[in-house]
Amino acid sequence: MPSPASSHDAIPSVYSIESSETSSSSSTRPSIHLEPLPAWRPVKQLPYELREHCIIYFEESLYVPALHLLISLLNAGTSSTTPTPAFLPPPQQLAFVATLALHPSLTTRAQSEDKLQASNLALKYLRLVLTLVGPINGKLRDAFAFSTVETSSRRGAKRRTTGDDLSPTKDDLDGINTDLANAGSVWARAQDFWHLVGWAFNCSVLHARRWERWQLWLLYMVEVLDKDWALSAQMRADDPNHERDPRETSMIVQYLNGGDIPARQERRILRAIFADGTAKSTGEFSEIWRNETKERKKDAEVKKSETNLDIEAGAWGPYMHDSSSVSDLDDTPPSTSPAAIAPDSDPLTSIPN
Repeated sequence: MPSPASSHDAIPSVYSIESSETSSSSSTRPSIHLEPLPAWRPVKQLPYELREHCIIYFEESLYVPALHLLISLLNAGTSSTTPTPAFLPPPQQLAFVATLALHPSLTTRAQSEDKLQASNLALKYLRLVLTLVGPINGKLRDAFAFSTVETSSRRGAKRRTTGDDLSPTKDDLDGINTDLANAGSVWARAQDFWHLVGWAFNCSVLHARRWERWQLWLLYMVEVLDKDWALSAQMRADDPNHERDPRETSMIVQYLNGGDIPARQERRILRAIFADGTAKSTGEFSEIWRNETKERKKDAEVKKSETNLDIEAGAWGPYMHDSSSVSDLDDTPPSTSPAAIAPDSDPLTSIPN
């Protein structure tokens, strides 16, 4: 069932092309007209106490309650005739949520219903952020920026609370001290956006179950890029004399210009878009996480929660037995045998409300 936060139909273009006669020539030229953009809500930063609650939940692998909290805070005030500012976490937490939506230990290798629910809630929350506050108010450009493993501390370095001359910085306060928020993040594991695109399309040929999740994630990212570009174009139209074109800092331009020299980058982008699962393609666009394509054993059932979550009573349910770290993926080489994709299957309907 599709998420209420977004439609799974084909993403409409933000432009309409219309032919108009020029006064000096009988030839027609296409003119681009911007369609009205949604009325996105303004954003208000989460209070310190709530940010700390979310960080603690994430660091203790309590993903479901953390995401329920964030969704509730984001939805608060939407029914008002005059929508109030939406509470939003810092970009580090949004980047972490994007990793939760993809990581195999919460999707194709999930060992419990809670982990499956966490990945679905993560994708639902990302869609809500895009729908309710938009890509710029939501600071998705900062959240979805790629970093090397060495610089991934931007995502969530260990918060410094002791030391004679060490005062905590903003990144320290907002950081999440887990592997999935740092070196294991999708933003640190991938070389760039086109690495993700190429690997996703390789999965569409070789690994049907991973493709189900990657397809949902890519559709979301395409919608993010589309709306981000539309908003940048609208800002340019509103202020055409501004010294800097806002489109130059749009997400798609950053992704296009990142990395290699232009000519090589353009060819690499084309190879990513047309990745076909061949040895050459998988060599260039390899898996994001080690042994990512290994699936849960067929005879292993997804476990239900044995106890309810009651933090005050000390009942932690399944959360004290978490295995969502990148380290749970063993060293067995991934399978590269082609997997048949059912023509009638529609992974776009796999995310619950």
